[in-house]
Amino acid sequence: MNANLKRNLQTELQILINKEDNLTDLYVSGKIKEDIYNRQINVIADEKTRLEESITKYKEITKDIKATVDNLLDIAGNLSDIIHNASPDKQNKLLRLIIKDCTLHDNKLKYTVRAPFDKFIKCNSPTQWFKNPTQYLDIYANIADEVKMVKQQVLLSN
Repeated sequence: MNANLKRNLQTELQILINKEDNLTDLYVSGKIKEDIYNRQINVIADEKTRLEESITKYKEITKDIKATVDNLLDIAGNLSDIIHNASPDKQNKLLRLIIKDCTLHDNKLKYTVRAPFDKFIKCNSPTQWFKNPTQYLDIYANIADEVKMVKQQVLLSN
């Protein structure tokens, strides 16, 4: 998991634990009423559950991101060889993974590079692309299956 994200989630969780302890101390000492205590403790419990689920989710996604990143970089780094050696059908599958919205306009091919490859092209180096991979979790999660499929169909079948 991204170290900063992990640290932030852990800090937020610790703050909630401290709030819970302080609230319990106030209730036990009779400084707040039971209904206020119950209402606040439930809010804290819900937020703690949300944070704990986020921590678990990001741990699982981080493993998938690493595999996806490896596959993406493998495909990007070997694109020339892959396209040269692949059948036309497999070339099309690979191109559909990378680009979308292809149109021919005045004898010029217009297209859009699909995420996350669009970010890769705009970066000076691959390390910048993955500086904060958790920032684009949904994008990586959506493309992970496609990348695995292309890796299997295009790279391994040649």
